[in-house]
Amino acid sequence: MFYGQVVAKKFGFQHPTRVLFDYKIHHNEFAMTYIETMQIPDRPTTFETIISPFKTKIKIPTEFHELWKREIHRLKYGRIVAGHHWAHVTFEKDDTNFYMNGNDVSEVFGLDKTIKVLLDYKIKNNDFHMTFISVVEDAAPQVMEEAEEEDNGEDHEDNGEDHVQEEGEQVTVTWYTTVTKSLANLSKKQVMHFPNPISRGVLANVNNIQLISDDTHFEAECQVHTSKRSLQTGEYEKHIGKGWYDYVRLHRPRAGDTLRFVLFPETDELNVRLIRQNMHQN
Repeated sequence: MFYGQVVAKKFGFQHPTRVLFDYKIHHNEFAMTYIETMQIPDRPTTFETIISPFKTKIKIPTEFHELWKREIHRLKYGRIVAGHHWAHVTFEKDDTNFYMNGNDVSEVFGLDKTIKVLLDYKIKNNDFHMTFISVVEDAAPQVMEEAEEEDNGEDHEDNGEDHVQEEGEQVTVTWYTTVTKSLANLSKKQVMHFPNPISRGVLANVNNIQLISDDTHFEAECQVHTSKRSLQTGEYEKHIGKGWYDYVRLHRPRAGDTLRFVLFPETDELNVRLIRQNMHQN
């Protein structure tokens, strides 16, 4: 018996493939000739699940797992991806359910509240691209049913929330970006691209945003632009231009520095803090 997963990985097969084997007795080899890629029914690549900062297990729906188990388990690991950030996960199961186990998922994406997400499976690298849907309120057991009836997603029109401050229940979204040489180059006008899940979620219908520096008194109203190439694919590539270039000229981030962004969807404010590389080393 051949180990099909090993063969598929070796020859880069991403789908079931029909081949012809010609047995060579002298070297006990099978010369392989490609015939065709097998047609398989369309399978959904997305599912909704819950990520909690208090649990390492992330449930994979049974129906989804049955459709994709051959592809998922060809590797012992996978990744949850959002923008330029990713978190490593492994796979496990109990008696009835399948899970991704990710010890650092919440830390990587800055989650301190339980959230509902949409995961889009990409076969090539066993990646699950994450889109934020809404915050899941952590209620006491005796009032859980009532809280679920009142929520229904209608109180969270912003979508894409990461952080919720308990005081006033103000929603914030936080992410980090490492400054590259290109971003630090002041000889050309810079733009700042938002992570795709945030563009799809909280910024889906936002046209302007107030950029605020945590380090100086700098503020600028910025127009949120949508990339022309994404207009036909759901408007998820978004960026700000002039106000961001003014920020970069004033603060002069250097390659290796880190930028911490905190977005306030309720007020369309974006706070940014510049963290110098030498601060990490101290």
